[in-house]
Amino acid sequence: MNYSKVGTIEGIFLICIGILNHSILYLPQSIFNICGTASILNIIYISVIVLAFLCLFMKWYKYFRGQDIIDISKYLGGNILKNISGILFIIFYFIITSIMLRNFTEGIHTSYFHYIDLKIILFIFLAIVFIANKFGKSSIIKCNTLITFLMIVNLIILAVSVIPNIDISKMFPLLGNGIEATFIEGIGNLYAFSGICIIFFIAPMLRDSNSLNKITIISYSILSSILFLVIFILLLGLNFLLYVNELSPMYLLVRSIQFGKFFQNPESLFILIWILSIISFLCVFSMIIILIVQKLLNLKDSTALSGIVANLIFIFALLPKNFSEIIFVSSKLYRTFQVCIVFIYSFSILGLAYLKRKRQDSNHLKEIKNE
Repeated sequence: MNYSKVGTIEGIFLICIGILNHSILYLPQSIFNICGTASILNIIYISVIVLAFLCLFMKWYKYFRGQDIIDISKYLGGNILKNISGILFIIFYFIITSIMLRNFTEGIHTSYFHYIDLKIILFIFLAIVFIANKFGKSSIIKCNTLITFLMIVNLIILAVSVIPNIDISKMFPLLGNGIEATFIEGIGNLYAFSGICIIFFIAPMLRDSNSLNKITIISYSILSSILFLVIFILLLGLNFLLYVNELSPMYLLVRSIQFGKFFQNPESLFILIWILSIISFLCVFSMIIILIVQKLLNLKDSTALSGIVANLIFIFALLPKNFSEIIFVSSKLYRTFQVCIVFIYSFSILGLAYLKRKRQDSNHLKEIKNE
């Protein structure tokens, strides 16, 4: 992979793409189901926790400039830990891509294309992903920058359009379903930020490895603001909390906006941008899968991997038999797995590697002094 092509803006939007897609799919339902009217308070709470994690990341990563989590795992535990980390992240990225794809395609299949077989819709998405990977990683990264920017603008326009419907009284009771739901059970909503795991892989791609901290801070600022905005407008802009089987709460919110007679179907433009965003998300995360496999197997040519990865995502996306199974996997198993991999396993590896390196440096200084 050509690691010299990713600048600061491209790096920021690579980190943003996963979380932005969470915000338009099942993330709001999960937070509302747990926290109720305390959802705004909960998103602030988990944003503070994520900020603490990122402060640790920036401190610990200073010893590993230009390396990803696979390299760090090898430093900490040799090839065995390197392979364990690689396999875990491959599984993680396959799960996140297949679940997100199936969730989104179920929504547009139900709402727009019910006359088309779901497998055909899935195939079209993954055919685009396959072609994009054939064009190369540089093209994926550049397209992602444009699409992510459009997605952010899309959400801001949506938020501004909902202002007439905002009712502050819907924030109360402030603690919603209770203190335990908001601050203990609600800590599981850290998975809202699981897409930020790309920070563990982005360092070797950067044109300037010293820009990683700046990219991390800016990305966090954008994402925490967007997540707060999404939860805020959904909670205060709709007449009820959502337990629905449509595309997403965001989709219902779009349909509730009155743009005037000139725009007969305003949601179509929003859905088009979301489709592009999902495709970009799939391309970026499949690119990361290919990168990990290349590193584990020491492959120089990734051409064959593009088709294999696309086919596996297609197979995994078809495993849930119905929408209830998708909801169960998304809200229970997948949510827990994300938190464990991103915030427990990854930071544990990085923290232990930091301590090992610090101890080695300390011993080295003692040896110099003794001489």
